[in-house]
Amino acid sequence: TEVIRCAIRSKGGGAMRVLGLIGLVSLLAGCASTVADSQLDTEAKLFREPADKACIYIAPTRGLTDVVIRVDGRKVATLADQYYLRLEVAPGRHTLAAIPSSVMPTMFRDTARDVTLEAAAGQCYYFHTLWTDDPSGLRERRVALEQLSESAGQRAVNVLWLMLPSK
Repeated sequence: TEVIRCAIRSKGGGAMRVLGLIGLVSLLAGCASTVADSQLDTEAKLFREPADKACIYIAPTRGLTDVVIRVDGRKVATLADQYYLRLEVAPGRHTLAAIPSSVMPTMFRDTARDVTLEAAAGQCYYFHTLWTDDPSGLRERRVALEQLSESAGQRAVNVLWLMLPSK
């Protein structure tokens, strides 16, 4: 607080610089809280399937950032470039969706690109995000998930860092 008081008394916009710095630090702290430590990342890259659950790995396509990932209608993360997501789900049917971050309410989004997965216990599934063209011809690009083979999925994950799902 002493630094802030001193900056407010100074001339030449010093207060704005300090407030900007505080905002930047807060923003970075918020981002850092979703990234896993290196030990969790290493464990996730062993690709061990839990016996009683299924695991889902989702990697972004390079340059496709700030994609909201939803499982069964619930937001689990906003996937950023350089990070992948590992989720453990109960066996059974799950709906996966990738949605660009937007102010547009999700009730107006196109669900045709959602993926339905019949997850089996003890199995891992691999996906990546990708841009797709709008079939209506409006020249709008949309985000979708595409399932990858085990080897392609593991290669995609191995060059990224683990991001923890939202609570």
